[in-house]
Amino acid sequence: MRTFSIRAGSFLLALSLFAPGRAGSPTPNAAPNPAAAAGFDCAFRFASRLDIDPKDKSAAQEAVVLEYGYYVSPDEALKRADLVDGWRRGVVYAETAILLARAGRVDEARVVLAKAEAYRQTVTGWQNPRIASHIGAGYAVLGDLAAADRMSALLAPTDRQYLGRPVSIAASALASAGDFDGAMARLDALAPEKDEDIAWWRARGYVDVAQAPRLSAEQRLKALRAAQAAAAAIPGWRRMEALLAVAKEYAAIGRPIDARPVLESAERLAGVQSAQALPVKGPLLAEIARGWARAGDPARAGKLLAEGEKAAEVAMNIEQPAIDADLAAGYWVAGDPADAARLYDRALTRAEALENARPRALAVVEICRSIGREAVPMTPATRARLDALYAGLKDPW
Repeated sequence: MRTFSIRAGSFLLALSLFAPGRAGSPTPNAAPNPAAAAGFDCAFRFASRLDIDPKDKSAAQEAVVLEYGYYVSPDEALKRADLVDGWRRGVVYAETAILLARAGRVDEARVVLAKAEAYRQTVTGWQNPRIASHIGAGYAVLGDLAAADRMSALLAPTDRQYLGRPVSIAASALASAGDFDGAMARLDALAPEKDEDIAWWRARGYVDVAQAPRLSAEQRLKALRAAQAAAAAIPGWRRMEALLAVAKEYAAIGRPIDARPVLESAERLAGVQSAQALPVKGPLLAEIARGWARAGDPARAGKLLAEGEKAAEVAMNIEQPAIDADLAAGYWVAGDPADAARLYDRALTRAEALENARPRALAVVEICRSIGREAVPMTPATRARLDALYAGLKDPW
């Protein structure tokens, strides 16, 4: 795992592409929870200690600040955005502008997008158009199709991770401007394409459209059902990733009954019944379990989390703390604070046992992000352990 939730393959990275600020579900939290802020404060503290590896430091900082913006407030994210190292600072500006726009703070969003564009002008190489794509997504949320198209056109055709994103951005812009039918038509036109990256962005685009303001309940459901159908064209694990994002959105709009068959499909793809406990299953099963908990079935969530614990045992030792934290969050969402505390304790114990400081710091970043996302209160004992871990970040890295 590098940071931004890239563990056991591309799973949580892909979910993050559907997450708030990257085509997210709920609106930013209007009443920030102090427990969430404490978790992200911890995560940012450890992320910023990674001077030994500038790439890891920048990616970890970006991940934390974006989640801070969503789970605490865009204002708090902006306070930290200037501290993000490297080109990812431009991404943070653009994504925070999206959160402001979704919160109805349009004028402020435009100011921050302008700041992102000014920063992009200082960046060279492939990172420059990557920032532009996020700026384009910001203009799309504002309903400015021309600006969104202008930014997304800067992406190189060979940048496979973003194939299909220009159409996704354009659809989001049309939906935000009130043209639901036009938005859907843009995405529908991608159906004949066989490329898996284009299929991925098509599914994401429908989720984007479903979150546009002023849509009727019927239109939201139509967009989500289109996203659910589009996921069928995505091969492998990524199909499950897309399905989980759709299920999360169904739950967010108060439609758990629609989330259930989607979660069942994702569960089948995860191979829950398989006797082989693959390391990838820990994060996968944790996310499916949270889906079932949100859909009103905590008992089913508990069974999946128990299966996930078995999978965690065969993961690499540097991966285990983050997987335990994922599972702990699942127990917390499922209403089982005792098992959540047990898994968070084990995550910290496994982080403490890592020999080198760099993987220890990265592990703690993931643990604290998990605590922040679910707003799990930290005990004085936990804070003391984290302080000791921070003090111990020194050679060997």
